[in-house]
Amino acid sequence: CEPALQLIGATLVEPVTVDVVMGRLLIVCAQNPGLAACYESLLGFFGDELYLKEWPELVGCTFGEVLRTFPDAVPVGVQRAEVTMSLHEHLRAEGAGSKAYAHKPAELMINPPDDYVIEEGDQIIVIAEDDDAYQPTTPEPLPRNTPVRVRAVQPQPQQLLIIGWRRDLPTMLQLLNDIVAPGSVVHVLSEVSLETRNMLMYDVDMPPMEDGCHSLGNMEIYHHTGSSTTRRHLRRLPLEAIDSILIIADESAGSQASLQSD
Repeated sequence: CEPALQLIGATLVEPVTVDVVMGRLLIVCAQNPGLAACYESLLGFFGDELYLKEWPELVGCTFGEVLRTFPDAVPVGVQRAEVTMSLHEHLRAEGAGSKAYAHKPAELMINPPDDYVIEEGDQIIVIAEDDDAYQPTTPEPLPRNTPVRVRAVQPQPQQLLIIGWRRDLPTMLQLLNDIVAPGSVVHVLSEVSLETRNMLMYDVDMPPMEDGCHSLGNMEIYHHTGSSTTRRHLRRLPLEAIDSILIIADESAGSQASLQSD
């Protein structure tokens, strides 16, 4: 599919797999529950949102100065303008010793360095209440006091419970393994058979299951077979030790099965 899109749209089309994006969001939000509220505020219709706009008066300013220019918004990035030069312009720029681009595609820069200089056509990306709720002003002076250094908090092992099964859950578990602290534990409760899970895990190059457990670099995955609507199945889980729970739609369950409980 992706080669066909590139053939049709070249660099103008970028395929986005919704299942993969949503799976990553689920894992990250389960790891940090407060992020769900942030995503809801940024991507929903209430609260602050992301806006981008070109401000000609800021051309030549550094991004560090832009950070102090909007009292009612928070700059988070720059959408760099697409640059296309004619052959004559390209050769003239090279002859003058300048770094020339025959064609420079648009580029999205999130959290660019403070010394990045805003160029003509660049759009400033901000978090604001509305698109007409912010305007650039004179940059505020930097405080003279030295910022207090904050000691980084060492991540601690966690225990996560996942109820349900998605076809991309093995990929989600690989992502989770990359962000959790060593010694973390994940319990998966689903009606999908252990044989099917082991096969799907193998398809993404996971080690084989041993006694209902997958061992990855930073975490152990314990598989449980059962239904989330059956109380005795839930009682087999170490619920008191669980730090967070992620409930996803179980693809193995029928439309009526989820309505039944004991």
